[in-house]
Amino acid sequence: MTQEVGAFVPARTGGFMCAMREGFYRYDPISNSAEPVVLLETHLPGNRFNDGKCDAAGRFWAGTMDEKEEGPSGALYCLEADLGCRRVLTDVTISNGLAWSADNRTMYYIDSTTREVVAFDYDLGTGSLSSPRTAVRIGTDEGLPDGMAIDREGMLWIAIWGGRQGRPLQSRDRRAIADRSRRRFARHLLRVRRRTVGRAVHHDGQARPRRTAIAR
Repeated sequence: MTQEVGAFVPARTGGFMCAMREGFYRYDPISNSAEPVVLLETHLPGNRFNDGKCDAAGRFWAGTMDEKEEGPSGALYCLEADLGCRRVLTDVTISNGLAWSADNRTMYYIDSTTREVVAFDYDLGTGSLSSPRTAVRIGTDEGLPDGMAIDREGMLWIAIWGGRQGRPLQSRDRRAIADRSRRRFARHLLRVRRRTVGRAVHHDGQARPRRTAIAR
């Protein structure tokens, strides 16, 4: 592939769906070929796709960023199961981590330069967002929030770019809960990703295991 890959997910029909520099592509690893599904932001050569993830219905969410990190020229997009694409959020500088609560009623999102994790009420049936609120705020001296995952106990794990320590954060929806094993995992994240450290934050939904979503 001749473009950078910001994120990719397995496709139900085989191969992978990729968020690349210029848009969404379907990638066939056997032929090593990438076929464009929808091209986006081609009028903004300084932008590229960054992080992305599927929701439980198989929608592929991915966002763009300004490579120079100078202004909010990016956006968050949703690629639907029928391959229709919609722009959901605008004025994004560095689109990053995504996560959903176990009951799929809350979506969490990071635009790194805001130093916040924003929680939205989420409608899994329509993929619509409402009621944005700050769930976590990162201090100006603590680094930038980057990628994000959620575990079976409902803890948000946030990678901090430039962070120097691992400790639990407090969500405005629920108090953060992190034990020693999570702190050990935070140190593991530090080893895996250079200059990055993991943070554990409890979210506001019930903790139940979820199946990994696959793009249609």
